[in-house]
Amino acid sequence: MRIRVLESGLELIGDHRHEREPHPGQGKQEHEAYSQRVGATPGGYRTTLVQRITQGGGDMLGFRHQPTIPEGRPVVGGERGGEGGIEGSRPEEYRVSVRVTANGIGIAFEMTGPPGTPVVTLSHALATHLGMWEPQRAALESRYRVLRYDTRGHGGSDAPAGPYSFPLLVDDFRALLDAVGVERTHFVGISMGGMIGQWIALTHPARLWSLALCDTSACTSPEAAVIWDERIALAGREGMAAHVEPSIERWFTPRFVEEHPEVVDPVRAMVRATDSRGYTACAAALKEHDALSRLWEIEIPTLVMVGEDDPGTPVAAAKAIRDRIRGSELVVLKSASHLSNIEQPEEFNRELLGFLSRTGTDDQ
Repeated sequence: MRIRVLESGLELIGDHRHEREPHPGQGKQEHEAYSQRVGATPGGYRTTLVQRITQGGGDMLGFRHQPTIPEGRPVVGGERGGEGGIEGSRPEEYRVSVRVTANGIGIAFEMTGPPGTPVVTLSHALATHLGMWEPQRAALESRYRVLRYDTRGHGGSDAPAGPYSFPLLVDDFRALLDAVGVERTHFVGISMGGMIGQWIALTHPARLWSLALCDTSACTSPEAAVIWDERIALAGREGMAAHVEPSIERWFTPRFVEEHPEVVDPVRAMVRATDSRGYTACAAALKEHDALSRLWEIEIPTLVMVGEDDPGTPVAAAKAIRDRIRGSELVVLKSASHLSNIEQPEEFNRELLGFLSRTGTDDQ
């Protein structure tokens, strides 16, 4: 057992090694599902039990996983090699999954970066998990603490019965910040994460330093609501496997899919491994999303970023947001579709870091 002193309290660490066995308390099916979720083989891995005892008396318990991954296998989450992050060499540390009870559920999160620096929170798209932000992690954590979390119903977070709503997802975010001792943060959200960000800025602006809304929209049209009904029904009828290829077609340009299977295949695995209950419950919230008439209330620094080839939340939707948030900036990323942070990570990171530096909080 090792003890490490943190700003927020103590971290107790104990190592356990497993070969083709799940960690304690995890059944074989859960073990295999976890391995599939993060893109690893369901073989052996080292598990580090992490227990953080905070100054306020709270308890955060989780597992730091280092799965056994064949050499050359593309992976998602935690790799230290490879420009852009999704693809890369064998990981030094594959993924840190710490769960904390917040707003009545277990929420999985990761926090990296130097203590004492401003926090940047990253909120992922529907049917993905926090690993989709790997191309941004390394770029951000040299200057910021990076908080990535799995939205309710996704990744390592609990997936209670739905439907969910944006007030509920905002409450999850607030409870997570409280649990990890973060008073205020920059918020970067893509797609569904961008919608969550809009509602945080509208209802709890004091928790945000700034807002980056990426490949997202301010409202769901009646025509789009019908499409969400169809997607919800498909997930209930056939499971998430039926959503894999349609999602990939919307999320990446055809050329990128053809030329970068090592990047796209792990994203396929994310979609396939998403809990269908969590997907449908969050999709119900997206179907009802309508913040357009209230965007003028947002007064914090805001960046709007979109891939020029995004078919689901197109440039026109980004312009509608920009036009309603005073002083907001719009960036259109060339040769990128819906998951622009993955398709054009260098340009995405350059624009995001430039925006964050202009908010004047680096010395906070």
